[in-house]
Amino acid sequence: GDIYGLIGENGAGKTTLMRLITGLSPMQHGTVTLLGEQAGHYQHALSRIGAVIESPAAFEQLTVYQNLRLCAIQHGIQDKQAITEAIDFVGLKAKQTTKVKHLSLGQKQRLGLALAILPRPDFLILDEPINGLDPSGIM
Repeated sequence: GDIYGLIGENGAGKTTLMRLITGLSPMQHGTVTLLGEQAGHYQHALSRIGAVIESPAAFEQLTVYQNLRLCAIQHGIQDKQAITEAIDFVGLKAKQTTKVKHLSLGQKQRLGLALAILPRPDFLILDEPINGLDPSGIM
């Protein structure tokens, strides 16, 4: 239930730290322990996190719903209601049948958030989560 923020100037290494934690960048020195497991060996811990780092990743030719369904399959989520709940939570119900390539920047950001929260992670990493969102999206 804790919330932490990384504050620093551009180039200070905030995104790099998040990439190291999630295994998106290789460790050169030091160690990272995530949810009790050490980096390089924490596949179980990685399955317990959700992340949006830099820009949300989604398949442009698939719809919002299809992207979330694929994510659900990858995480072994059988409950289709979880997809609907994630779509509703981020405010994309009206766009669930829209292909990602036709979404605005803010809508893509919302999709990224939905993808990150879908597996109901124990640890959520958001890199500039309000980038591209309007005031209602931020709330």
